[in-house]
Amino acid sequence: MILESYEVGPLGVNCYLAGDPKGLLMIDPGGNAQQLIGVVEQKGYTIAYVVLTHAHYDHIGGAAAVCAHFGAPLCMGREEADVYADNRSNVSDDFVRGFVPKPPDRLLDEGDVLQSGADAFRVIHTPGHTKGGICLLCGDVLFSGDTMFRGAIGRADLPTGNLGALVRSIRDKLLVLPDAVRVYPGHGPATTIGYERQHSEYYEYERFCDANE
Repeated sequence: MILESYEVGPLGVNCYLAGDPKGLLMIDPGGNAQQLIGVVEQKGYTIAYVVLTHAHYDHIGGAAAVCAHFGAPLCMGREEADVYADNRSNVSDDFVRGFVPKPPDRLLDEGDVLQSGADAFRVIHTPGHTKGGICLLCGDVLFSGDTMFRGAIGRADLPTGNLGALVRSIRDKLLVLPDAVRVYPGHGPATTIGYERQHSEYYEYERFCDANE
């Protein structure tokens, strides 16, 4: 499996190229669209899908240009479609005025699979950072968006965020994965499920949520 990371956009999002080089997933092209297009063309890759882990502007800003150039479908979680379409919810007004998002081509549900050659990327619905956020699991590799970072968890104070939902997503859907699963987040360095099981700040929030729900 090809797995390459490029830091893009106004907040340094990790945009990933992953899968078979003749049918890659481009995950979270948050900006620098021409740079990403140039990388793909220089390396002779083909983009099969552009996938958004969630719809905040720093993760979606380059998606329309990339999709238009390669003719690739834009995919996101089904529950995220209205977040994506609303400029208050996608927080684009904090970065640029008059953002017009490209309509999604495919809405993904829990358990859906995006195939890239021999590599199968399974959709895990992980609400909390936003209501329709997703992670992608391919073998022992997890793309966690802004749900989980190294030693940290995502914000839950932006539109459609919910701390209790975020805690449950991490506890019930991510930390149940094997320790060896490598985690590639939306910002910052990679980690593993084993490391997060020991060091994540999730545990502080879990206690807080359990005391107040």
